[in-house]
Amino acid sequence: MNILIIHNSVISKTRDISKLSSLSDNVKIIEAIFPDDLTQDQIDYYITKKNFGCMPAGYKNPEKIKRKICCALSHFKALEFIIENKLNDVIIFEDDAVMYNQNLFEKFLSNRDLFEKNYITYLGGFYFINSNKQKTKYIMDAHAYYIHNYEQATKLYDKLKNASKLRAYDNLIKREIQEKNLPYDWFPIFIQNDEYFSHIDDGKRKKSWTKLEKSLTASRELNQDYTIAIPSYKREKTLRDRTMKLLQDYNIDPKKINIFVANDEQKKLYENTLQIDSYNKIIVGEVGIKNIRNFMANYFDEGQHIFYIDDDIYDIYECINNDDINNKKNNKLIKLKSLDDLILKGFELCKEKNLNNWGVYPVHNAYFMKPTSNDKKYISTNLCYIIGFMTGVINNKIAELRTIDDKEDYERTIKYYLKDRGVLRFNNITCKTKCYKEAGGMQIERTKQRIHDSALYLTEKYPELCSLNTSKKSGFSEIRLKYLHKFN
Repeated sequence: MNILIIHNSVISKTRDISKLSSLSDNVKIIEAIFPDDLTQDQIDYYITKKNFGCMPAGYKNPEKIKRKICCALSHFKALEFIIENKLNDVIIFEDDAVMYNQNLFEKFLSNRDLFEKNYITYLGGFYFINSNKQKTKYIMDAHAYYIHNYEQATKLYDKLKNASKLRAYDNLIKREIQEKNLPYDWFPIFIQNDEYFSHIDDGKRKKSWTKLEKSLTASRELNQDYTIAIPSYKREKTLRDRTMKLLQDYNIDPKKINIFVANDEQKKLYENTLQIDSYNKIIVGEVGIKNIRNFMANYFDEGQHIFYIDDDIYDIYECINNDDINNKKNNKLIKLKSLDDLILKGFELCKEKNLNNWGVYPVHNAYFMKPTSNDKKYISTNLCYIIGFMTGVINNKIAELRTIDDKEDYERTIKYYLKDRGVLRFNNITCKTKCYKEAGGMQIERTKQRIHDSALYLTEKYPELCSLNTSKKSGFSEIRLKYLHKFN
């Protein structure tokens, strides 16, 4: 891992950067730019409303604008160093960064390859909540962040340098990366040293840990609500006529609904097919179910409540039995009354039981289901299959990581089960869909051999949790989860 520390060896010589330097054997000091380093041409160019953006009152303080310019140019200098030297695996620190969460840092280091597609991965900063835009949250401050490779550094640098105006560096990233829905992440690992003088504000900073604690609280509050994510590929009409109609029938707020497609061409097709007010965003991800699942998990915040639903869901049903619940012949399916209530209940029960993945019964057949009962025996938390066509997660990017295109929902089930020692399933709720039959989607590239290879991979990797089943009439290899599994 490479570490770049933005530091001025003269003006900031009293700042102790030894702890930051100790985090890697490959450390480079990027000499920070200060107002005296600016040329008169730079000052004349930037200190104008045309070329530097800030609040109107900010232009009354040109000295502070100079300091903000210097901060941005210092970070550009760090990015240029990464690009010129083709560095990969880089953390950029300002010299006042200090460790806040060592455990989270160690977890990040172990899994940092998950963030190779990010323009930036914040390792500090705090939430700025914009209440005028449906409580949109942005990350502010850039005293610590991770760049996976020099190609991503180039993309970030080009975006920032080509902005219409220079701004305070964190605000520039917010506008050019976050507001444009380009991939990034945030981990509260480093804060700013409160004892150090703020060069930008020309004084002692406010308590940075207080801002962070408020951000964490705001994050938890915002994430109590849920967002809906729908992956779709070459099924714009199926999505419109199936899942979107279903969500509309259940009066789900369109602002919750995010649709993930493979490329810009697909995005245009979906925009031309769907009602513009029926969804929140159409987001360009990647081709392939493995890739789009990984993209979606990384798109959303860690800990965010996400309800995933496929694009071809006809209806959602609840199993009831008004006579004898022990007599399966009396089981019958009725349409679920409220999807919103189900989603909220799923996340509520997960929180109550310290679990992070919930789902529904995988087969549309009342005979095999457990009907609703007062003692809630239709809810299970043992090792059981959480089918991917409708599932809720409290986003954990490590558990969400997929390595296969088929049986990827089995992989997610197993990873959440191992992490939490359980998954939650409503065995009285199911969906009507046409797995393996609907045109478009996974069917375009899915083959029996690929399905078999994926199933075999999982059974060999997790033999204590699953076994291979090749006896299905469909001819597709399947996986049997060992539902009686117990942890030692």
